[in-house]
Amino acid sequence: MIDLVLFLLSSATVSTVAIFSIRFHITNHTVGQQEYFGKSIGPTKRVEISYGPGGVSRGVATIAFARADAAAKAVNKLNGILVDGRAIKVCVQPISFAAVNDI
Repeated sequence: MIDLVLFLLSSATVSTVAIFSIRFHITNHTVGQQEYFGKSIGPTKRVEISYGPGGVSRGVATIAFARADAAAKAVNKLNGILVDGRAIKVCVQPISFAAVNDI
């Protein structure tokens, strides 16, 4: 059982990235479908942008990809590129234990 949980955690961890310094007008749809992620890396399963008080974007997004190797590809290919004149930071996002129920 422990081996199964560790396998699921490692598989899920590899397919999720956090994106920092995105422009505040970017939406879930544009992050997941635009050339930078959906087209150049691969299909996305889920895109979430973090919003603060008043519904203003915090400039941070989490993307779960459909393929396990996509997160590493996103970090290697897109970390530091300019998007709308701003360098973005792309990092592998660890999975929370609450997310294990969603797997």
